[in-house]
Amino acid sequence: MLLKGDSFHLPFKDGTLNIVFCLNLFNNLAEKEEVGRTMREVYRVLGPGGYLIFDFRNTLNPFIYFGYKLAFIHDPEIKVPLKTHTLWWMKRSLTATGFKNDTMIVPLAFRLKLFAPALLIAAKKR
Repeated sequence: MLLKGDSFHLPFKDGTLNIVFCLNLFNNLAEKEEVGRTMREVYRVLGPGGYLIFDFRNTLNPFIYFGYKLAFIHDPEIKVPLKTHTLWWMKRSLTATGFKNDTMIVPLAFRLKLFAPALLIAAKKR
């Protein structure tokens, strides 16, 4: 099932889903608190052992960081905030929400996690 909606108020009962997949979501939320709110809401609807799978843009990749900061130059019509995050911050946020510490992390388009432009994460609910 595909669903377009508000990540702060998912229309599902507690513990009913096995997987929630978020593509390009966290780089379009304006504030870090909104990322946390979304993680808490996903945690609510996931059943025990369920997975949150998502991607995010890496602050430590200079091309991504400056590309997002200067996006308004090549696209003055841009309406989204285009935020980047560090792997450390994402892992800390997942743990604070209640996800297990043994998240699977896949660097995208680069072999080293530290400087990959984007990372894909699969986090398991406790």
